Amino acid sequence: MEFEIRRAEPKDCAMLWRWRNDPVTRRAQRLEDPIPWDAYESWYARALASPERVILIASPADPSAGEDLGVAQFTLGGVPEMAEIGLNLNPACRGRGLAAPLIERFCAEGRRHLGFGAVIAHVKAENLPSRRAFIRAGFALDDAEGGILRFRRDFS
Repeated sequence: MEFEIRRAEPKDCAMLWRWRNDPVTRRAQRLEDPIPWDAYESWYARALASPERVILIASPADPSAGEDLGVAQFTLGGVPEMAEIGLNLNPACRGRGLAAPLIERFCAEGRRHLGFGAVIAHVKAENLPSRRAFIRAGFALDDAEGGILRFRRDFS
């Protein structure tokens, strides 16, 4: 499937909140509790305004092909030129083999916006689909602690 990457906009907030509170998504997150709308809406507004963060959405290249596919958030951390990625697929799009190609394109676009040279992803050890997707997207296991695996990809 062909897709395009765009920056998230304020109008995307409700959709992304629904995806984030999907039960399968919540089980894959470090913080599994549902996020109340008011808290998410406030966080989302701050995230869109932050110069150290970019939120990207993948949409089908053909608008008649359906709804948005997934979202990635890149946040610059304390280490120079390194960002952390957070990824979530539209629950309706899981199991289609889209995650690895989305990660690759998200990383390219994230680098264009934030200029990072490396990216890390934190994945729960039991989250096999995410582990496989990051490995297929060129990430390597970098560390493990407390049931969380850290994958890393360098671009330099």
